[in-house]
Amino acid sequence: MESLYYSAVGFIAVIVHLIINHNMFSRPKRGGDSTVVYFHFYLVSILFYYITDIFWGIFDYAKDAKFLYIDTVIYYVAMAFSVVCCCSYIIAFLKLNKKFGKILRTFGLCFFIAEFIALIINFFTPIFFFVDESGNYHTGAYCHFALIIQVIMFAVITLISFVVALRKSAMTNRRNITICLFGFVMIVSIIVQGFFPLLPFYSVGLMVGICILHVFVQEDEKNEHLEVLDSLAEVFYSMNVIDLVDDSVIEFHAKNEVKAIANHKNGAVDMMRKVIQAVTKEECLEDALAFTDLTTVAQRMVNKKIISGEFIGKHVGWFLACFITLESDESGKPTKVIYTTRDIDDIKQHEKKLIYKTKTDEMTGLNNRRAYEDDIYAHDDTPTEDEFIYVSIDVNGLKVVNDTKGHLAGDELIVGASQCMKDVLGPYGSLYRIGGDEFVAILLTNTSRILEILSDFDLAISNWKGELIDGISVSYGWVNKQEAPSASTRELGAIAEARMYEAKTAHYRKIGVDRRGQQDAHKALCELYTKILKINLTEDSYQIINMDTSEQTSEKGFSDSISEWLSSFGKSGQVHPEDLEEYLRLTELSFMQDYFRKKKNSLHIFYRRKYEDGFKQVMMEIVTANDYADNNQSLFLYVKDIDV
Repeated sequence: MESLYYSAVGFIAVIVHLIINHNMFSRPKRGGDSTVVYFHFYLVSILFYYITDIFWGIFDYAKDAKFLYIDTVIYYVAMAFSVVCCCSYIIAFLKLNKKFGKILRTFGLCFFIAEFIALIINFFTPIFFFVDESGNYHTGAYCHFALIIQVIMFAVITLISFVVALRKSAMTNRRNITICLFGFVMIVSIIVQGFFPLLPFYSVGLMVGICILHVFVQEDEKNEHLEVLDSLAEVFYSMNVIDLVDDSVIEFHAKNEVKAIANHKNGAVDMMRKVIQAVTKEECLEDALAFTDLTTVAQRMVNKKIISGEFIGKHVGWFLACFITLESDESGKPTKVIYTTRDIDDIKQHEKKLIYKTKTDEMTGLNNRRAYEDDIYAHDDTPTEDEFIYVSIDVNGLKVVNDTKGHLAGDELIVGASQCMKDVLGPYGSLYRIGGDEFVAILLTNTSRILEILSDFDLAISNWKGELIDGISVSYGWVNKQEAPSASTRELGAIAEARMYEAKTAHYRKIGVDRRGQQDAHKALCELYTKILKINLTEDSYQIINMDTSEQTSEKGFSDSISEWLSSFGKSGQVHPEDLEEYLRLTELSFMQDYFRKKKNSLHIFYRRKYEDGFKQVMMEIVTANDYADNNQSLFLYVKDIDV
C-alpha cells in the first residue's frame, strides 16, 4: 500500500508542476535568454522524473520485478539529467564567471556520466540497486554515494548563491537568497531520502523547491518586467500588447483621446483602424492605415525586431508609431507585438529648423548651394515634368558696386535681386542662391507663360530702389525641357548658364561705359568655357576667341576649316566611341547649315571627350551671332566641361 502512496505523491507532483509551470511546453525562443532556456529544460527533466516516480510505485506494488528494474534505471537517468539541467540553470541565473561556471557544469556532466556508467555496470554487478525475485527493491552502495554527491552539489550551489547575493541589489539579492533556499530544501530532501529510500522525499523536495523558484524567482522577474513596461509606457503616447493570432489587445497606457475611441469589445484589427482614422491627419492617413494594418504586419515583420513610421496626428502633431516583436512562431512571423506611439513633434520641429538653417542662405532667405546640390545634382536625372524651366540669373555690376560704394551696398543689391525673385518667380518653383551674385530658379509652369513671367520680373527689377543703391540690373538665361527633351537637369543648367553669360555680355556691350564690367563678363565667359570660337558656316571658317594652345594640334584634329576640324577632332579618338556617331551627325557642315536656316537659334551637342584622366561629359553650344543671316551664317561656338 505504501507503494501506491509513493505513486500518489508523484501524481500530485505532476499536477502541481503542470499548474504552476503551464507554459513549460512552449518552445523557448531561439537565441533568447539562456536562463529561460535552461529553466525550461530543467522543468521538462523534472516532469520526466515525476512520471518515472509514478510508475515506480505502481510496479513496486505489483511486485513486477522486470518492469520495476527497467523503471528504476530510467528513474536514475532522469534524476541525473535533472542534475545537469539544474547546474546549467544556476550558472545562467547567477551569471557565474567562466571559471566557476565551467567547474559547476563539468561537475553536473561528470555526475551524469558516472551515473550512466554505474547503471550499465549494475546490469552485471548490483552496485547501484537490485530487485529480488519477489519484486522487492534494494539499494546498493553507489546509490548512497550518488545521493551524497548531490548533497555536496546543492551545498555548493547554496553557498555560491549566498556569496553572489551579498554583492547584488535588494531585488536581485532576494532572488539569490531564494536559490539558496531551493538548494537547502534539496539538501534536506536528499538526506531524508537516503534514510528512507522507499519514500518519495526527493520528489517532495523537488516539488517544494520548484514552487519556491516559481513564486520568488520566475513570478518576481515577470512582475519586474511588468513594472518596467509600466514605467516605460509613461514615455509613450500609447502602448499596447497586440496578439496577432487572437486579434486581441492588452492596454498598458493610452491618452484620454485614444481611450475614448478604443473599443475593446471589437477585435484588434478593427480597433486599430478606427483609432488611426480618428487621430491621424488626412494627408498621412493612407500611409498610417497601411503601416498599422494588423492583417499584414506579421508578414512585414518576418525575422524583424522592430518597424516604425512617422505620421502627423490631429492632437500631438508628428508622432512615431512602432511595432516591436514580442513573440514569434517557428517561421519567424511575430504572433504577439508591442505597439507604441510617441510624440515627436518637438523633435521634428527642431529637425525642420536645422534643415532650414543648413539649406537656407542666411542673407537672402533663398535655398542655398547645399539645397541646390541635393535637389538638382544629387541624382542628375532627366526632369520628368513637361513644364520644367531652368533659369540662370546673375546680378550685373556687383564688383563695381562693392569697389565704389562698399560691401553693404553690394549686399543690398543681392538682397534686392532675391526679393524680386521671391515676389515674381517664387510662386512658380524653387529659388537658389548658388554663389555670391549667382542665382538659379527652377520653375514648373507652362512654357507659353514664361515670357510674361520674365516680363514681370524685369518690371520688378526696374522698379526696385534701395537705401544705398538707386537701381539694380540682372542678366538671365533660360531653357525649357522641350528644347532638349533628353537633357539632364545638369545639362539644362549649362545651357541656361551659357545664355545668361551671353545676356551679360550683351548688357555690357549695350551700356558701353562700364569697361571693367565688360572685361569681367568676358573673363567670366573665358573661365566658364574651355573653347570659344566665332564661326561662319557659309565660309566654313572660324575665329578663335578663347582656347588653350594645347588644343591646336594635329593629334586633336586642328584644321583650317571648321567642318574639317570638328570632324577630325571626333575621329582622332577625342570623342567617346559610343557618342561618336551622333557627334559627327550633328557637327556635319550641311546639317548645321540646314538646321540654322530653319530659324533655330541654338544647337546643343552633348558628348564625352578624352582627357588625361579619362572621358568627361562636355557640352558644345552653337548660337547665332548678331550679324547672322541666311547668306552669312555667323555663329558663336562654346564648349564647356559639365562633368561633376
